[in-house]
Amino acid sequence: MKFSNPKLSLFLAVSLCVILAVVVTVFSVRVSWDPNNRTVAQIMFADYASIDDGQFINTYPDSRIEQVECDRNINCRSPKVSLKFEGKTVDIGSVAAGSRITKSIPVAYAGSAVATNVSFTTAAPFSVMSTTCGTKVRSNCTVTIGYIPTTIDAAGQVGTLTMRYYNGSYMDTKVITLTGKGLTNDFSKVLLVYNTNSSDSVSLKNYYLSKRPGVAPINTLGIATTVGENIPLADFESTIRTPIVNWMQANSSKGVKYIILVRDIPSRISGFSDNEPYQTVRSVQTRLESAKRDLSLVPLSAWSFELYSAQPYSPATYPGTLALVTHLDMGSVAATKAYIDKLALVHASMTTPN
Repeated sequence: MKFSNPKLSLFLAVSLCVILAVVVTVFSVRVSWDPNNRTVAQIMFADYASIDDGQFINTYPDSRIEQVECDRNINCRSPKVSLKFEGKTVDIGSVAAGSRITKSIPVAYAGSAVATNVSFTTAAPFSVMSTTCGTKVRSNCTVTIGYIPTTIDAAGQVGTLTMRYYNGSYMDTKVITLTGKGLTNDFSKVLLVYNTNSSDSVSLKNYYLSKRPGVAPINTLGIATTVGENIPLADFESTIRTPIVNWMQANSSKGVKYIILVRDIPSRISGFSDNEPYQTVRSVQTRLESAKRDLSLVPLSAWSFELYSAQPYSPATYPGTLALVTHLDMGSVAATKAYIDKLALVHASMTTPN
């Protein structure tokens, strides 16, 4: 077709160039080549096309995404390997505030190559405890996540776990949502009593607080009493029973249900002959449990002494009892520390620690 009007011909020629430039701009791919003469192009299916920093973005309404590796001639290939989490959300579980719960999350492998540069990241209150994946993966593996609640509420806490790895073509990223819930910590119902006259008792108190999971908010009381196994009744009443009962009354709102006596607090009341009636109580623990009755703080009819039945202890089960009293003493400082370490290991292995 020929145009006799030169201006019209020029106008049409310029217009055609503009149209071609637009088409080329929209559907070409600008790339930055690496030393190996390769680059990564990301293809996103959509109802429009655009170009940004070497990525070809083409979107469909369903937002399907495919990433491929391309050479200089835009000959592209798909990833050689894929790692993925199962599902979109993992509930780590519920645990008392200050305690830790763990859960292993499966990672599924698919492909014909080795995934390399594998890493997992998350943020508090969640943490990556361990993984069987390593930095190179060619089979299914797991990553173990720890959770220590920082809040106690019905909504729980939410975080994310990010997995990054090289799939043979580019660095890929997968993200999964983590959830967990903090429970009321029953350690606030415990009173740990130690003997200030004994360096061993003080040391074990500190060791217990530092090693036993979740006991940071525990109640503590130092008393100055006899060091050893035996104590006269009068000394028991003045140096053990009185300060403990006074503390319990002053802190009744805390609802303490358990008392732990640390090593070097006497366990036996001395001064009784073998001819004393069987009903004469010589146990420090039992004398403390019956303190409310003995001090007439509750009427005899309101007190229950059946502390060694199969019924779990609670103030409702044994009305009028001061608390359930136990001794933390394995016969030596070393053995007692080993017992505390064992408690920590048992606690950590529980699916739902308490």
